[in-house]
Amino acid sequence: MKNRLLLIGGLIMSCHTPSTDTTAKDSVAFTPAPVGEPATLKPAAPVYTGPDTLGGDFNGDGVMEYAFVKKVKEGQGNPVEDGTPDEYAVEFSNNEIPSINIGCCEALLIGEGDLNKDGKPEFSVYQAPMNGNTYTLTTWTFAANKWNPLFPSFLVPTGGDALSMKELEGKVYLRNDSLFYQETDVSETFELKEAPVNLPSN
Repeated sequence: MKNRLLLIGGLIMSCHTPSTDTTAKDSVAFTPAPVGEPATLKPAAPVYTGPDTLGGDFNGDGVMEYAFVKKVKEGQGNPVEDGTPDEYAVEFSNNEIPSINIGCCEALLIGEGDLNKDGKPEFSVYQAPMNGNTYTLTTWTFAANKWNPLFPSFLVPTGGDALSMKELEGKVYLRNDSLFYQETDVSETFELKEAPVNLPSN
């Protein structure tokens, strides 16, 4: 009888032991939910799910969406001669968020955080040229149900060398609540210099 009571007591204790497994909560920022099952955690850092996919609450509804680069039109022939280039767009897991047609060519998404303090993260599109080694970088912001560049696009000469994600994330940045981007002096020295961005007040 005593052994039976000890066994029952042990079972009751095991059923009421608090779980210490926080995987489901803590893994959102590192392993986002699949498309169609959005996570509700808004991470402080960009959430990359692949080389051309980015997670964030882009429309400010409190739910994480996913942005991804998609080829929307197949090119024909050599676009530098008489052919037509491939065309790309940034699309979203939430179909209510309009896509961004970015044209040619392949692109990479860079999470920028909330640059203009409107409660929604911005992102940049780092896009290859049709020919050559000078890329473009455009930072996009979402307001009034449409996408607009936060400031004019700028050129990123690479000299044929691939830039790391850390280098790309450092191209646009906040310092003391002021926004800057890293511009290359293409006239002669090719030195990097800091260019301020004047944002309209919210």
